[in-house]
Amino acid sequence: MSIRDTYLSNEDIEPDQNQTNIVNRFEELQKEIIGEKKISGMILSLFQNDQHRSNGIYLWGDVGRGKTFLMDLFFESLSIKEKDRKHFHRLMEEIHNGIDEFKDHPDPINEVANSIASKKEVLCIDEFYVEDIADATIMARLIKSLLNQRIRLIITSNCKPDDLYKNGLQRDLFIPAIKQIKQSLEITHIGDGRDYRHFIKGKGIDRISIHSENSMVSLARHLGCDIDDIKNKKSILVVRGREIECIAKNDRLAWFDFDAICGHKRSVKDYIDIADEFKTVVITNVPLFNEECENEARRFIALIDELYDQNIDLYMTASRQCEDLYHGKKLKDEFRRTTSRLVKMSRND
Repeated sequence: MSIRDTYLSNEDIEPDQNQTNIVNRFEELQKEIIGEKKISGMILSLFQNDQHRSNGIYLWGDVGRGKTFLMDLFFESLSIKEKDRKHFHRLMEEIHNGIDEFKDHPDPINEVANSIASKKEVLCIDEFYVEDIADATIMARLIKSLLNQRIRLIITSNCKPDDLYKNGLQRDLFIPAIKQIKQSLEITHIGDGRDYRHFIKGKGIDRISIHSENSMVSLARHLGCDIDDIKNKKSILVVRGREIECIAKNDRLAWFDFDAICGHKRSVKDYIDIADEFKTVVITNVPLFNEECENEARRFIALIDELYDQNIDLYMTASRQCEDLYHGKKLKDEFRRTTSRLVKMSRND
């Protein structure tokens, strides 16, 4: 089934002309990719006019507008094997591992790009967002190398290219990457509209609730945990050689107090491993995030991004409703995405 047919056959989708336009463009790009594969590499290099070849699409816009949904439709309906889809966090994890692997080469980043190009023709990157100088420097060079290798990039982001790594340390090192994106990719805004995650119908237990003794008891009962064990026993989870205290855990579930999972110096790598190991994650006693908790808020954003991307079942108790959790200043835009995702995750069954 084509991407357009798949999109139109989904009865849960509200008509949205902006989304329809993007689906149509994605279908055109798919046809271009499939058509290219039917031509041998030598003939292609001799006769194809690269000016008419699309290098890919940078799709940006507000939270909850369907960017990830549309990119995933593109990826799933693209009938080639040489493709990959990564959340930005996971991509950076692989890139850093690749740089370590090729550290003895003169240009490790280019070797990483060559490695990707040897296996993939299309790379979809979800939630493209650069927040530190190390990643900014790496991505500036990696994007150029990937495009030189004729890898098509499909990127989603909440930011337009000019706002990437805005106000970041030594941002001038990332400016070439912004220019490369603008020159090489089709910059597409998804259009204004409502956040669809707020309109998903849900049923059953309220997965995100206000933290209290009663909510803890109800949650334990729903998950089949013994409340006395929860109060009196602790478990230890070892992630990358470091211990993380759990309220409870089994083969499918890990239950954390907020301070244990976000209050200390945890990293995105920890959250990737947790999402790989457990199907259900419980986080209780999530605080109000004020200006004194920006580091904890940043870790919480990364954790929710990973759990959402990997379709992990989330249960959570917090000091406030999702929409009123963040009262800081530095991460307002980023936390809007988190709030939107929490709303959707709270209504999954």
